[in-house]
Amino acid sequence: MSPDRPATRLAPYARLPRVYRDRHVLHSTVDAYGRVHWLLTERPPDPLRENPYDALVVTVEEGGRPYETQLSAVRARFTRFDALPDGGFVLANARSRRGEEHVQVFDVLGRTSHTFRVGDAIEDLLVDEAGDIWVGYFDEGVFGDDELSRRACDAGAAPANRSGRTSPVPTTTRSATATP
Repeated sequence: MSPDRPATRLAPYARLPRVYRDRHVLHSTVDAYGRVHWLLTERPPDPLRENPYDALVVTVEEGGRPYETQLSAVRARFTRFDALPDGGFVLANARSRRGEEHVQVFDVLGRTSHTFRVGDAIEDLLVDEAGDIWVGYFDEGVFGDDELSRRACDAGAAPANRSGRTSPVPTTTRSATATP
C-alpha cells in the first residue's frame, strides 16, 4: 500500500448485509478503492437461455451503509464484474462466441452505455483507479481457438478503456543473467 493511501480494512464490511441474504450471489469483488460489491439476482440465470435479466449491485464502503444500483438487461451468464471509478460497473460473460459483444459497461444509473468484446475464457476482470479494464484468461483463452483471446495473451497485459479500445503498455526487458 502506498504511503498516501492507507490500507483498507475489509473485516468491518466484507459480509453481505443480512437483508440481502435471500438473493443469489452471481459474483462479488473489492474494487480499487476498497469498496466491496455484490452482484445479486432473485435466482440464478439459466445458462441455456439468453434472455437478459435485471440484477442488483449492493455496495458497502468502510464505515458506510450499503447502497444499491439496479442493473437492467444484463446478458452475462458466467459473470465477472468490477466497479468503475465514476460509480458505474463493467460486467463480462466469461465465455463468448466469435463476434459476440459480451462485455457490458453500465453507467451510474444502471443502464448499458457500451458493449464490446475481449475474447473467450475470461478468468479475471479488474478495473484500476484510472478506469482501465484489465482482463486475464484461463487456459482455453490462452491456448484455444479464439483469436482475440490468444492475441491478447501473446501481446501481454494491455488495458481496455470503457469502450473496449486497448492501449499499449510499455514493456521492459529483464536480463536473463542474475547478478550476485
